[in-house]
Amino acid sequence: MYLNAYISDNTTLLTLGHHSPNLETCLQSSQHQDLESGQPSTSSSLDSSHINQRKDDTKPVKTSPVYDDDKVIRPVDKYTLFKVCEHGTLDKLKSFLSDKTIDINSTGILDRTAMYDCIISGIQSIAKLNFLITSGAKLDVKDMFGDSLLHVACENGCVKTVEWLLNKGRVDIESMNYYNKTPILVAIRSDKAHVEKMKVLANRGANLGVKARYGDSLLLSCEYGCVETVEWLLNKGRVDIESMNNDDITPIFKAIRSYKQPVAKMKVLANFGVKARDYIDRTQ
Repeated sequence: MYLNAYISDNTTLLTLGHHSPNLETCLQSSQHQDLESGQPSTSSSLDSSHINQRKDDTKPVKTSPVYDDDKVIRPVDKYTLFKVCEHGTLDKLKSFLSDKTIDINSTGILDRTAMYDCIISGIQSIAKLNFLITSGAKLDVKDMFGDSLLHVACENGCVKTVEWLLNKGRVDIESMNYYNKTPILVAIRSDKAHVEKMKVLANRGANLGVKARYGDSLLLSCEYGCVETVEWLLNKGRVDIESMNNDDITPIFKAIRSYKQPVAKMKVLANFGVKARDYIDRTQ
């Protein structure tokens, strides 16, 4: 079976598989005119540039520097710096900061600089902190909650980071955040060596009797701390065992409502002379 097509200029009937003399003459004449004029053929059925998609319209893709160790392309921005400070090694941080256009004092989420990420890092934290300091990082910074580097070190860092910051001598041991908490009050609810951190701060002169918005060190220890912090504070003898917060709540009631070792805390308070029955009768 043959397929038929019509050519509009001469309405000549063509049969596929056969050649038309008239069509060949027309095509040759058209190509000859194009060569003489130096212009490309305007026939859409013959010009392949109208059929094939142009390749030069594609925009070049920008890539970031490649790390030598893993050959992974990463975007160069401040958030990558924060990730390197928290999860990377010292060598990777040095390699990353070889790009001098990076501002190491820029802030990200919670208005925190890269120093905060180094403090909570479990990988060469002190070495990375020293490197950032020599590169121009600031120590006297606070985040959106008013937490200084020492606040974050006392809650989420290790004892060595607390000691490192204090040895630098450029941090305020009595600095308060927006909740009126000093670093030692923040250390109370830490899950990392809380008593050791409190000892370090106390040896440097931190005030154990300071009061925050919701109470002093003993009140906060009875509710949020562990039994070791309560016992350590009472043994220091620098806290009031009958202190009250703004709601007239005492340490024994804080211990009762605590989700951490409430019975053990009550026993410790009882050993220091607190009688729960007296406080219960007082509230009735």
